[in-house]
Amino acid sequence: MAWFRQWRVLAIAYSFATVVAIREVVVSRSREPVAWPSEEWSRMVEVVGVINPEEPDTRWLESMESRIDGGVDDFTLHLEESLASDIKHNEFLLQDYAQLMLDRGADYRIVNWAANRWRENHPFTSSTLRMELSTGITSDEERVFLLDELAAIPWLDNAGVVSDGEGGRQHILLDFHPAIEIDIRDAVEVATMLTLSLEQRASFRVRCRTLEDCTLVRR
Repeated sequence: MAWFRQWRVLAIAYSFATVVAIREVVVSRSREPVAWPSEEWSRMVEVVGVINPEEPDTRWLESMESRIDGGVDDFTLHLEESLASDIKHNEFLLQDYAQLMLDRGADYRIVNWAANRWRENHPFTSSTLRMELSTGITSDEERVFLLDELAAIPWLDNAGVVSDGEGGRQHILLDFHPAIEIDIRDAVEVATMLTLSLEQRASFRVRCRTLEDCTLVRR
């Protein structure tokens, strides 16, 4: 059965590398469903699922297939099945789950747990979390204000703002510090400050109990 083990490893390695590349395309397209580049690659993931169905990385590959096909529920299910194995080596899986929980507006404690699990296992990653701005930046002054406020968050090593094309949705890119625990509410508080007038920003700060329950407090 040496030949089987050899081809089994090759199949897993090939599919993993292929889907990593496809993943970057999917993420760059704002998570809209897209077609597989070829049926061959799609079949390869199916083969890996047959050869090694219980492997956590296989579940992650299946989650990416669901994501590309637009199956959000299956995407989530496969991710959570992988996470149940206490997997640590697959940074993409840990990042995907943290991003999914943030995008879905999950309980902040779940988002924090997922983000910190990613940070602890891959402290020197160059990848970021993306947080959508409900109130977009309309001037250079607002951009400077936002970045200055974000710079004061201890667990943030760096932050930036990107747009999905001209007039598209705006996102904050959150690059975390490897040694400091993440509390995503800090970033939500800063983003919520954009909803305040200039006069309010001078007198108040935002404090959030959850990702949605936020109040004003005097500086």
